[in-house]
Amino acid sequence: EVKFDSAVSAPYQLQGITVEQDATNLLRFDFYSDGAVTRIFSASFVNGKATKRISQTITDGVPLYLRVTRQGDQWTQSYSYDGANWLVAGSYTHSLTVTSVGLFAGNAGSPPPAHTALVDYFIVDGLPPGTGGGDTTAPVISSAPAACAFSTDMLPEYCAPIGQIGMQ
Repeated sequence: EVKFDSAVSAPYQLQGITVEQDATNLLRFDFYSDGAVTRIFSASFVNGKATKRISQTITDGVPLYLRVTRQGDQWTQSYSYDGANWLVAGSYTHSLTVTSVGLFAGNAGSPPPAHTALVDYFIVDGLPPGTGGGDTTAPVISSAPAACAFSTDMLPEYCAPIGQIGMQ
């Protein structure tokens, strides 16, 4: 679960969560703007080939909360405007051996619009920082440019992560 304190309002600004097996096999869950509306989106990547799984228009708002849950191979993407009342965007089945979970932000277009993702918190496995015995050290991010390519069907390609947590 992540709370974004940043909007996606210009064409092809995006921010979200990646769940990775490796660099070419992963799931992406995010919010993005096409310039007119905000969308909640998910795609699976198998050997680098993307398949759109969830894509729907949502009401613009800040903050935006994003939650990803997994039960077996069933993945569910939910969102909220207040962190208490959640709306399910969709679910799908996809087998993945998870090795890392991370946040990402990106942009695309010509020229790509500036976008800074503001993250209030990021929770993995439902445990708030400091309660699960895990590492609570803030990540050091020295350089994280992210640029994304969009195809004609509006399927954003994978973008550079802004932070990852390795799974043990």
